[in-house]
Amino acid sequence: RFYVFLIFSMVLGLLLLNNFSQISPPHIDKLEMRQILAGQCSNDCMENPLLIDHIQATMVKPSGTSPVLENPDTNKQKGQEGQVDHILKYYNNKKNGFFIEAGAWDGEQLSNTLYLETQLGWTGLLVEPNKQVFDILVGKKRNAHSINSCLSIKGNAEKVKFDTADVYGAIDNNNDPKNDAKKNRKSQMRFYHQEVARQTLTVQCYPLYSILLALGNPRVDFMSLDIEGSELDVLRTLPLDKVDIEVFLIETNKANLTAVNDLMAKAGYEMTPIPPFDHLFVKK
Repeated sequence: RFYVFLIFSMVLGLLLLNNFSQISPPHIDKLEMRQILAGQCSNDCMENPLLIDHIQATMVKPSGTSPVLENPDTNKQKGQEGQVDHILKYYNNKKNGFFIEAGAWDGEQLSNTLYLETQLGWTGLLVEPNKQVFDILVGKKRNAHSINSCLSIKGNAEKVKFDTADVYGAIDNNNDPKNDAKKNRKSQMRFYHQEVARQTLTVQCYPLYSILLALGNPRVDFMSLDIEGSELDVLRTLPLDKVDIEVFLIETNKANLTAVNDLMAKAGYEMTPIPPFDHLFVKK
């Protein structure tokens, strides 16, 4: 009996040791997470389970209610320049679709998705990097996931300097020789939330693909991509063969349209101009 007990104890000890060896101490996970968020990653960065879990924990869930709007008539607004009419026509007023709006602003003004949500029952994801404006968005209780981040222009999470220039907010790219001129030009434009101070802040960015994985990589009926000049860089990070996005509305007046079209055409999308600022890309 003694030998049986001894063997049993040894086997149990080995099993426990093996289980404990597979559990990372909390301080190691936190250190690794900080490194991942700072872009210190070499393999499968966009699909890293720690990053996916972190994004899921960061997202604000849909309200489950109708939005609380500053102007109730805004829910009938069909985008900044009526762009949503093209989505309605393409989908024949489809109900209960799924959208992503990158550059969601305050969730009401200039929204390309509010009409779809309030009139046709769509839901989806709203992405807004300006923290003060994001807080306003959350207060409107949109029935969609929302996340306070920018979209990474690399194949990993990263922290960037962000110019919170109202609706014209963008990554502050000091490597762009025209950066100062662009920032000065924005100062002359109309600001919609003048109570929100313009600052240059460090903002967390996540790869679009990682965000989609955090949502379960759903079928996306419509994605609005309006991020003040970083559209092409973000698209280059997205493995279009691994996602299911049928229609993109991309602001192209600050992007290299030829390069955007080449990238999208290779992935099987057909381009249609939507004046004055955008192009529609539809999966063939």
